[in-house]
Amino acid sequence: MLPRLADSGLDLLRRTFDIRPGEFRRVSLMGANIFLIISTLMIIKPVINALFLSYVGVKSLPSLFLMVASIAMIVSVLYARALTRISLHKMILRTYQVSIPAMILTGLLLHLGMAGKWVIYAFYIGEVIFALLTTSQFWILANLVFNPLEAKRLFSLVGAGAIAGGVMGGYLTSVFAPILSNENLLFMAAALLAGGFFVNRTIWRDYITPEQILSSKKTSELQGNPLQVIKKSRHLTLLALIVGIGIVISKLVEYQYSALASAAIPDADNLAAFFGFWFSTFNIISLIIQIFITRRVVGIYGVGKSLFVLPMALFGGATLLLITPVLWAGIALKLFDVSIKQSINKAAVELLVLPIPLATKSQAKTFIDVFVDTAATGVGGLLLLFLINGLDLPLRAVSLLIMVLIGFWIWCALEIRKEYIRSFQENLTASADPKKKEKLVGSDVSVLEGMRRVLQTGSERQLLFVLGKIEELKEIRLIPDTLPLLDHASDAVRVATLRCLYFHPDNSIKTQLTPLLHDPDAEVRYHAFTAILRHSRRDRVNLINQYLNHADPVINGAALVGLAMESRNNPEMRRLFQIEDLVVDKTHYLALLKDEDTRRLYKIMIIRAIGHGRIQGQYGLLDRFLHDEEPQVLQEVLLAMGDAEDPAFIPILIHYLPAKETREIARKALSQFGTALLPDLQAFMSSPGQPSELLRLIPSLAEGINAPQAVTFLFAMIGHADVSVRLAALQSLLVLRKQFPNLYISEKETIKLIMNETHLYKNTLGNLYTQKRLEESDDQPTQQARQALISLLERRLDGTLERIFHLLGLRYLPSQIDPVYEGIKANNPDVRFNAVEFLDNILEPDLKKILIPIVESALIDPASDAAILRLNVKAPTEEDCFDQLLQGRDEKIKLAVIRVISETGLSLHRERIEFFLHSTNPKLKMAAEDALPHLVN
Repeated sequence: MLPRLADSGLDLLRRTFDIRPGEFRRVSLMGANIFLIISTLMIIKPVINALFLSYVGVKSLPSLFLMVASIAMIVSVLYARALTRISLHKMILRTYQVSIPAMILTGLLLHLGMAGKWVIYAFYIGEVIFALLTTSQFWILANLVFNPLEAKRLFSLVGAGAIAGGVMGGYLTSVFAPILSNENLLFMAAALLAGGFFVNRTIWRDYITPEQILSSKKTSELQGNPLQVIKKSRHLTLLALIVGIGIVISKLVEYQYSALASAAIPDADNLAAFFGFWFSTFNIISLIIQIFITRRVVGIYGVGKSLFVLPMALFGGATLLLITPVLWAGIALKLFDVSIKQSINKAAVELLVLPIPLATKSQAKTFIDVFVDTAATGVGGLLLLFLINGLDLPLRAVSLLIMVLIGFWIWCALEIRKEYIRSFQENLTASADPKKKEKLVGSDVSVLEGMRRVLQTGSERQLLFVLGKIEELKEIRLIPDTLPLLDHASDAVRVATLRCLYFHPDNSIKTQLTPLLHDPDAEVRYHAFTAILRHSRRDRVNLINQYLNHADPVINGAALVGLAMESRNNPEMRRLFQIEDLVVDKTHYLALLKDEDTRRLYKIMIIRAIGHGRIQGQYGLLDRFLHDEEPQVLQEVLLAMGDAEDPAFIPILIHYLPAKETREIARKALSQFGTALLPDLQAFMSSPGQPSELLRLIPSLAEGINAPQAVTFLFAMIGHADVSVRLAALQSLLVLRKQFPNLYISEKETIKLIMNETHLYKNTLGNLYTQKRLEESDDQPTQQARQALISLLERRLDGTLERIFHLLGLRYLPSQIDPVYEGIKANNPDVRFNAVEFLDNILEPDLKKILIPIVESALIDPASDAAILRLNVKAPTEEDCFDQLLQGRDEKIKLAVIRVISETGLSLHRERIEFFLHSTNPKLKMAAEDALPHLVN
C-alpha cells in the first residue's frame, strides 16, 4: 500500500511540475543543494548579526558595512580571475572545504571564550562572501546540469528549494538558539553544509560531462567592460541608480532594525532567535505577495507605476519610525524592505531590462547585481559613519536620510519609465518596415497593448522581436494571443510561436499543436513535438513511444529529433528511450528503402538526431553522409556537425567554406562553437600554404562571438602577411563592435595600428614616387613591367588608406568615420573638402597632425611632388626601393619587382634575385629562375 501511495505521489509531482523521465533525481539533488545552502545561510546570518550587535555594538555597523563592501569587491575580482585558471568544480569544492572548517573553528572559539572582536568581524565578512560565492556557484552549476529547455521548465521548482531553505533555516535558529546557544548553531550549520558538499560531489559525478562544460564556456566568458556599457546607455544608468539607491536604503533600514532589536533584546542567543524568526517570516510574507499580488499589481498598473510601490512603502515606514522609534516600527520598516523588494519590486526591475539587447543585458545585469550592490553597501556604511559616528545624530536622523534618498529614487523611477517606453518604441520601430513605421507604444500601461497589436498586424521582424520578448518574459497574458501565428507564412515566426506556446498554461492547446507535426518545415515539426510533450502530463512515455512508432516518417522523424534535443544533456532519458538504438534502427531501415524522397527524409532525420542529441557513437554516420550525392544531405551534415559542437568537426567545416554552395551553411555551423572555435582558426591561419581566398573568409567567423577572445583574434589577423586578410579582419572587427558594443577594444592597440598603417602608407608612397620617376626613361618592355608594379603599389596605397579609416572607425563612431571616407572618394570637390573639414574637427590633435596631411594628399595625385613634400616623404633610390619591396610580405609585389629587374637586365640586381632561388614559395622560386638568365648587363 505504502509503495503504491509513494509512486502515485511521485507521479502527481511529475505531472504537476512537468518533470520528465530522467529529470526527477537531478531536480531533487539540485533542490536539496540550494535548500542546504540557504538553510545554512539563514542559520549563520541571524547568529552573526546577534553576536556582532551583542559583542561589538550597533555603533560599529557602519564601518562593518564599509569593510564588507571593500573586501567583497576585491574577492569578486580575484574569484573571477581564479576561475580562468581553476575549474568550477574545484572552486566549488574549495569553497566548501574552507567554509565548513571556518564555521567549526568559530564555534570552538566561542565555546572556549577566545572569540575576540576580530573573530566576529572576520566571521561576519566571511558570511557575506560565502553567500556571494555559493549562490553564484549554484546557478552556474544549474545551467550546466539543465539545458535551456529544461531550465525554463524546472528552475522555478529548483528555486522552491531556496525558499524552503530560507524558511527552515530561520525557524531552526528561532527555536534552537535559546536552547543550544549560538556557538552550537554554527556546528548545526556546518553539518548542513557538509551534506551540501556530498550532494555537490554526486551532481558533478553523475551529471556534468566535459561537453557541457565546453558548451557553457561559450556564454560564460567575461565580455568587455560592463561599466562602459552602462555609461553608454541612459536606460542602464538609471537602472543601476535605482538598484544602488535601493541597496543604500536597505543598509540604512538594516541599521535601524538592528539598533532597535539589540536595544530591546540584550541577550545574544535570544537576539539570534528573534532575527531567525523574522527572517523566515519576512520570506513567507514575500512569497505570499509574489504568488497572489505581484502579477496583479504589475499587470494592472504596468512596469512604471509598480516601481513606486517599494519607495512609497519605505517612505511610510521611515515616517512611522521617525514619529515612533520603537521595535515594532523597525520590524514594519524591515518587513516592507524585504517583502516588497523580493516580490513586486523585483518583478518590476526584471521587466525594466526587457528592452535591452540580449548581447548586453546579461553582462550589464550581472555587473549591477554584484558590483553596484557591493558599492552601494559601502556608500550606506559611509553615510551611517557620517551621521551616527561623525555627527552623533539620533536614530531618527537615519529616517530623514531615507526620505531624502527616496525622493531621488522616485525621480529615477519617473525617468526610467520614460526610457522604458522609448526603448520599446525604438525596438519595435527598428524592426518595422521603414515605409510603415508608426508609433506603437505611448505609455507604460500600453506597452502590453502595443505588443498585442504587433502580434495582430506586425511585420515578420516585429513579430520575431515581440515573440522573443514574450518567451524571455514568459508573459502569460500575451501567450494566448500568439496562437493565430501558428498559421503564419514565415517558418521562423511559427518556430518562435511554438517556443512561446511551450509555456501556455492551458494543456488543451495540444490539439492545435498536433497538425504542426506535418508542417513542411522541419524545425517547426521538432518544436511542435517538444511543445506537445510539454502539454502532455499523463502517459508521457506512452505518447513518446506512440509518436516514435508512427507510420508516417515525417511524424516519427519529428519525434526522434525532438526527443534527441530534449535528451541532449539527459543521459537517463537517452538510456530510457534508447535513442542511439533508434538511430541505428533507422539507419538499417534506410538500406531497405527504394523511394528516393523517403530515403532523403530518413537521412535528414538520422543526421539531425545525431547532431542535436550529440550521439557520439554515431558520428561515423556523419562522415559517411558527408559524401552523399544530394546537396541537401551534405548541408544537413554540416549543420549537424555544428549542433554537435565537437571540436573534431571544425577542420571539416572550414574545408567547406570556399565553395559558394556550402559557404553559408559551414559558416552557420561554425558559429555554434563560440570561443572554442578561435584556437582552431588561429592554428589554421598560422599553417603555411593555405589559399588566400580561404584565408579571407576566416575573420568573418569571429563576427558572432561576443567575447574578448574574438577581439584578440581579429587584432592578430590585422598583422597577417596578406593585405586582403588584414582588410577582412578590420571589417570583421567593425562588425563585431557594432553587434556587441559591450566588448572592449583597446584604444592603445588601435592607435598603434593606425601608426603602423600611416608608416606603411608613407613607405608605399615613396616607392610609388620612385617607380613613376623611373618609368619615364624605361624602354617599352621594362615600362610595361614597371606599370604592373606601379598599379600594385597604387592598390596598396588605396588599401592602406581604407584600413586607416576602418581603424578610425574603432577609435571613433563608425557613423562619423564612414561618411568621411565616402566623401574623400567622391568626385565632387566640395564634398571632398567638407569631408576633410569634418575629420579635422573630430580627430584628436596627435592623430590630426599625422592623418590630415595623408588625407589631403589623397585628394590630389598622391605620388606628386607636392604630396611628397607635404608628407615629408624621402623618395628611395631604385636599389633601396627594390630592397624594401622584396623584403615585404606581399607575394604579388615581389613577383612584379622580379619581372621589372628581369626586364632591366642589370646584373647589379643578381644577388637580390639569387636569394629567391632558395625560397619555399614555388612562384617566387620559378620567377627568380626565369629572371637570372636575363641579368647579363
